[in-house]
Amino acid sequence: MIFVRNLCNKLFYLIKEILYLCTMTKNKNIIIFFLFAIAFLSANVIKAQYTISPSDTLEVYQELNTHSYDKILINNNTSDTLHINWRTTQYDTLCGTYFDFCASGFCLLGFPATGSFPPIPPGSFGFAGSHLWTGNTPVTSVAGVHISVAGSSAAGDSLTFILHAINTAGIENKQMPANHFTVYPNPVIDKVIIKTIDNKSNQTKYSLYNLLGELIYTTISKSSLTEIPLNNVNNGIYLLHIESGNKKNITKIVVSK
Repeated sequence: MIFVRNLCNKLFYLIKEILYLCTMTKNKNIIIFFLFAIAFLSANVIKAQYTISPSDTLEVYQELNTHSYDKILINNNTSDTLHINWRTTQYDTLCGTYFDFCASGFCLLGFPATGSFPPIPPGSFGFAGSHLWTGNTPVTSVAGVHISVAGSSAAGDSLTFILHAINTAGIENKQMPANHFTVYPNPVIDKVIIKTIDNKSNQTKYSLYNLLGELIYTTISKSSLTEIPLNNVNNGIYLLHIESGNKKNITKIVVSK
């Protein structure tokens, strides 16, 4: 590829200059430093052929017995067509929750052991995508692939797909009427506000749990307007328990920053 050849030519010229400087000095520390610099530049020049967005990990929270699709983009930063291979490194699925792998627009059953993406044109992108299927049991399944440029000595990158099968159906609006409170905004960025009506003198207890049942935050308030700070909470789905007198409710909160 022209792009790679140009980079290699520049790297070769740089190596010649460094070796010349090394012959002009007897300081071993300087020589060792230059050798490490050559190795670092070699690895990063090759790897700069593509970037991954938005992340090398795709994590999805999905209701039971549903299907969705999502992807990780592989952006071609060169002026040449990229040929990228993959190999599956992990495929741990449980209880009917599983993945089907898609190499750009070419979708397959499950995660085959190895394969190649369709060529990615200059300035364009391909994607490592997946059809996400959940069964009828709350579990977490994980799959992973390693991608690398064909014929390149670069280490490549590992992409991970995490699918959480969750069950929130039927837990909302129990006992406490839906019009007794308002939760906003939802999805949440940094804080959630709960507005209650007809609270009178009752105390209201708010408890936030993650999907593992761990308590994240709790507070008791007599105010009709309560704020719960979530700026230090990771993205994901949480369950907000609201208790006021003999009335209770559990509602789903989505944190997305």
